[in-house]
Amino acid sequence: MIEIDEPEEPEDRDAARWYVTHKSVSVRVLDGTWYVHFSTPCLKLDGDNRCKVYEVRPKICRKHPVDACERSEREECYDMVFSSLEQLDKYLYEEYDWKPRKRK
Repeated sequence: MIEIDEPEEPEDRDAARWYVTHKSVSVRVLDGTWYVHFSTPCLKLDGDNRCKVYEVRPKICRKHPVDACERSEREECYDMVFSSLEQLDKYLYEEYDWKPRKRK
């Protein structure tokens, strides 16, 4: 799970909308902090959830503690979970009076 900006600005809304259009990806909110959550396990975790490529792991992994690697986090632990574009768009409309642009 990676922290993202709250979708107050157009580019942040666009990014959040893009995330939820992907399989097994959701946007979640906990205590006012927004996250993108990948519901697929990292392929480089062993059976004990230890990183098998720790010394050469991607830079983004280095920003997060090892114990924060995805496991089976329950959705009910979050204040809000958006798993679809429709859910997120409804929230953005209600919270920010935002409407998606229509293609011409």
